[in-house]
Amino acid sequence: MNCAQLLMLLLMTLAVNLLLLGCGADTPSLPKIQLQLTEPKFVGVSDPSQILLPNILPLPELGQPMLELPFKTTLRRITDRSAKAGFGTHIYSQLQAFDPDETFVLLIEDGEYVVRAVDSLKKLPLDLRDINAPRWHPTLPHTLIFYDSNQNKEIELQSVDVEVGDVAPLYTFPKQYSRVRNNQSFDEVSRDGRWITGMAAMANGDSVIFSSDMTDGMMRAELSLAELYSTVCKPDPQYGNVEPDWVSASPLGKWLVVQWARAGTTRCSGLETFDIFTGEYVGRVYDGIQHGDLGVMPGGKDEFFMTFEMTHPLNNGQPGQGLRLLPGEYKGVQKPVYLQMMDWGTQGHISCQGPAGLCLVSGSGDPATMQVPFAGELFLQFTDGRIMRLAHHHSTECRYWSQPRASISQSGRYAIFASDWGNCGDTDNSEAYILELSETN
Repeated sequence: MNCAQLLMLLLMTLAVNLLLLGCGADTPSLPKIQLQLTEPKFVGVSDPSQILLPNILPLPELGQPMLELPFKTTLRRITDRSAKAGFGTHIYSQLQAFDPDETFVLLIEDGEYVVRAVDSLKKLPLDLRDINAPRWHPTLPHTLIFYDSNQNKEIELQSVDVEVGDVAPLYTFPKQYSRVRNNQSFDEVSRDGRWITGMAAMANGDSVIFSSDMTDGMMRAELSLAELYSTVCKPDPQYGNVEPDWVSASPLGKWLVVQWARAGTTRCSGLETFDIFTGEYVGRVYDGIQHGDLGVMPGGKDEFFMTFEMTHPLNNGQPGQGLRLLPGEYKGVQKPVYLQMMDWGTQGHISCQGPAGLCLVSGSGDPATMQVPFAGELFLQFTDGRIMRLAHHHSTECRYWSQPRASISQSGRYAIFASDWGNCGDTDNSEAYILELSETN
């Protein structure tokens, strides 16, 4: 073997090794799913039939742990805005409030995004005013990702390490994308941090539902609303071309999920799934528009949507939780698996952002006057039908930001919720509370 042949062999071996390691220019290494598969040991009340009345307590001291009886969980107030005519809260039940290692929490205080340390409650010196749809990267601790300000006619995806504070551009969308539609683009990315989805206004006046692959910055699925409503979807007689309420990647990154703002089983209605690469229609999971969230079944292989079903089979006059497997049925709608039956007026929000096999439910209503299970409570709904009741949220829910909208951390150690603590003010006056759920992480 001469020197030239030896050099060629070495180069070929190096190239193969790089490809096997995922370092080839055309084959970027794919991120791993960040998902807690082992169920934590939760604290609470597991009996779904007990009527649990709340203790009447003064506003908890800032940062001081308080035992929440009879559940035996511990909560802390982590914001201090209501006494200053302001409000503090996290963003929403369908969004993860905690970074992956649960060191920091993302909040809204008086209408501005704020990051605080979970332990010390120290506010980090970040300027998050001119951004859109911030959320934690699910696999990179201390890292927020978000869109730029919409002040120009291009969309840039950006990130920041909250401990460092320097905003870094990730990539710019193609030039025909002019403005991100914030409300429709504010759901979670896939649990591996690969897929981000949403809806954007285009330079030609159209709006497009998209999926973007963050491993290479490429746009994948692109669904034109104008094209949908000129082909497979029928405009609403009153509202015309109905837009999505929200757009999300499924937790495992299998599907592009679109919740339309109208109920029904015709196209562009209910909760639909699409191929996340091509945008091809796959199926309908749900035909309604109730609050709900996307989660992962035990074992980490299958995905579901959990929502409040209107007619529980144990009593067709009462609602209850139900889950429906993704991707749904190509024709018609996926049938639900019914879980816990509830009373009317106790349905609030659902968060499935924690471990596989469970969701956190925010119950509405005044427990003192209704005197039914789950009124004014936070509880875990497991996919096998079990429940674990965790706390009363002590909120009147009289204004938007005082709705609890509880969310759960990735490991299941923490929940976060908003509450006005029984005091409905003239303006939003909620505070954010962290609830410690499990004995071990």
